[in-house]
Amino acid sequence: MLGKRSLAGSSIVITGAGTGLGAATSLRLADEGCRLLLAGRNAQNLAAVARQCRVRGGEAVVAPVDISSTDAQAELIAKAVACFGRIDVWISNAAVAAYGLLTLIPMSDLRRVLSVNLLAPLADVRAVVPAMQQSGGGVIVLVGSVLAETTIPFQGAYTIAKHALLGAAGTVRQELRASGCRSVSISVALPSFINTPLFEHAGNRTDRQPRPMWPTTSVARASRQLVKLVRTRRPRAYLGWGSSTIGWGSRLAPGLTERLLGILGRHQFTPGARVTPGSGNLYEPTPNPSQIGGGWIPDDTSEEIGHGRR
Repeated sequence: MLGKRSLAGSSIVITGAGTGLGAATSLRLADEGCRLLLAGRNAQNLAAVARQCRVRGGEAVVAPVDISSTDAQAELIAKAVACFGRIDVWISNAAVAAYGLLTLIPMSDLRRVLSVNLLAPLADVRAVVPAMQQSGGGVIVLVGSVLAETTIPFQGAYTIAKHALLGAAGTVRQELRASGCRSVSISVALPSFINTPLFEHAGNRTDRQPRPMWPTTSVARASRQLVKLVRTRRPRAYLGWGSSTIGWGSRLAPGLTERLLGILGRHQFTPGARVTPGSGNLYEPTPNPSQIGGGWIPDDTSEEIGHGRR
């Protein structure tokens, strides 16, 4: 079982590793000397991230896979064990989004978001817990969202999935305790609005370009906090600017928080930017080069990711 502080030599599977938070976290873990299995739908992007991980001193292999497919988890576990001998950490980070009115978006879009953002990470947990128990334990981190504790308009499918994922994590954690298992921990990361390409490539049934809401957090900061969560194994952790404020607001003043986010949510689109509605990367990966930052704020290009920074 890996120590609480040092991650060097740990065998880690991370889904959604080709872009955004997954790519940034992979690079940070490579700086720690981890052995990484990078999973995602875009083989070209995964290969690019893996090359950077190796340059930074990590060991990296890739597994192009749609995490929502039936055999994805078994394939990843088999490959990780074959390459590294065991799995110390599993980070379920893959996600998609669909913008639009919940009462009007196609049911196929809703099902797809729930499949990737809820059922796939739950399948991850169901598959990897027994594998970790057999090898002495491990750490599972589910990347949720601060929207798991509140709501926002035009992101209903995403919000539903993240609410359910938070509940599923708590339930599994309780069941592990009840069964006497102390060797496997389950944590949920609750990011705020991160500067990633997700907004540009999301399914969008409106005619406006989505953007992350203010305050937008750099992917460098969020990835640093995510790696910290892997070390500490806390049940949940807020990532990014404003995340804890939204979370506590939803507890202490739920009505006011819902109303304020309802107002802010109307402004989560780029003013004046009109786009053609479509499915984005819901069903097929976007054929673009690997991106870490989404270009919504300038600091991702100036803040270096990794290289020993904590």
